[in-house]
Amino acid sequence: LQQAPPTENHWLVVVPDKMTSKGKADFNIKEDKSVLLTGPNIPSDTYELVINSDETTISALQIEALRDASTVNGGAGRGSNGNFVLSEIEIEVASADQPNTFQKVQIATADADYSQANYSINLAIDGKVDRTGWAVDGNSKIEDRTAVFSFKEPVGFAAGTILRVRMKHEFGGSHQIARFRTALHRSKNPPAPIALG
Repeated sequence: LQQAPPTENHWLVVVPDKMTSKGKADFNIKEDKSVLLTGPNIPSDTYELVINSDETTISALQIEALRDASTVNGGAGRGSNGNFVLSEIEIEVASADQPNTFQKVQIATADADYSQANYSINLAIDGKVDRTGWAVDGNSKIEDRTAVFSFKEPVGFAAGTILRVRMKHEFGGSHQIARFRTALHRSKNPPAPIALG
């Protein structure tokens, strides 16, 4: 019987080095290393983040969706009701010495401290870019939320590691994440499961 690898918690909060939005929204870096979106808020937006890291062993990506006073209800979403739907997350990796040669990172599992009914975190990794995805009842539950995407195999390169992350929001109604913070798990072992909120 094969034993599951031990879990650990070795998170490093990182501010993406480059951030773009299909709708040309503005990315504002806050003191706590989170990023707040302002400006244009199109119906369905995709954020592309590029993270340059010296880490050679990365086994997961964490995304926190954080409350902010600037949103319609002080929550974490840019939607007219304060909610968001993360339709799909896609992650690619490249070595710093071959910065244009990206490979898709296989996501093994997705975990969240809370998911809205019928909008499970698993819908953000089902390979379908559609109106489904991860949502958090952001119109009625004004709370910070955390999602973790664990990789099938750890990634990283001795020359340095470049991660390219696409956060796709296709529900419509500007249901985008308004404020987020990213972290990398620095271990060959997967992170410990998140406690449910």
